[in-house]
Amino acid sequence: LCFLGIWQLNRMDWKSELITKIVKGYKASPVLPNLELAEWRRVTLSGEWISVDPILVGPVGFLGRSGWYSVSPFRLVSGEVIFVNCGWMDQRNEASLVIGKEKKLIGVLRKPKPVGLFSPANDREKNQWLHIAPKEFAAARNLVNVAPYWVELTQKNKASPNLIPLGSLRLPPNNHLQYAITWFSFAAIATIFGILFWIKNK
Repeated sequence: LCFLGIWQLNRMDWKSELITKIVKGYKASPVLPNLELAEWRRVTLSGEWISVDPILVGPVGFLGRSGWYSVSPFRLVSGEVIFVNCGWMDQRNEASLVIGKEKKLIGVLRKPKPVGLFSPANDREKNQWLHIAPKEFAAARNLVNVAPYWVELTQKNKASPNLIPLGSLRLPPNNHLQYAITWFSFAAIATIFGILFWIKNK
């Protein structure tokens, strides 16, 4: 129980560093995206949408409801293709296709995470996408020169008014201190009961 309490304290420090990183990234002036940037860094995109069906990722919870992210490829003026999470919708609707040129899109840079051992993988054959994976999306849409990261829009895009952007700043909760206190409390209670049991049977 003490080990679990210490583990939660370590998690609390990790979460505090993550929150600081996210806040710093959101407050920074937007720059052109590149692989060297830290995750959650504000970036700006200029180019045009590639006219292919969006990839709907989900179901995923947002605003207390279940829905899908609509992810579409965007070709920068440099020629590189970046998948963009355009926002969330509460119904699986292919009408979230975005087209046309954009002079300035603002978002934050995100990078893929390893899929957990017990997490289901994307299924291209069934068109079931449970997490954002730029390389898999590129293969599904026959695209080349695709960036290994993606961008989450933080502003409403006029080309997709039916989508809700992910917001200006979303911080993960940091409740690890109360979790640690809970485990340490269990340890203290177990110790007290152990001592009482020992005294009673002495």
